[in-house]
Amino acid sequence: MSLWDRFYKGRPEGPDKTFLFRGIKDSLLYLYDGRLPTLDDATEFFNLIFGLKLTKEEKRAITAYMMCL
Repeated sequence: MSLWDRFYKGRPEGPDKTFLFRGIKDSLLYLYDGRLPTLDDATEFFNLIFGLKLTKEEKRAITAYMMCL
């Protein structure tokens, strides 16, 4: 079963590993396969995937917060 199948078919069984955000600004690529080159791209990706409908200002604020970690 792929990661996407687990994600969209409900809650997975067992413990989940969570991503640590400390030092995220120093990462060269984002997402599990490195397909997103910037933190702005990652913020927009999750905005679209989860249908958050974030404003430009909200996306900027999230990215700025992540850069502080």
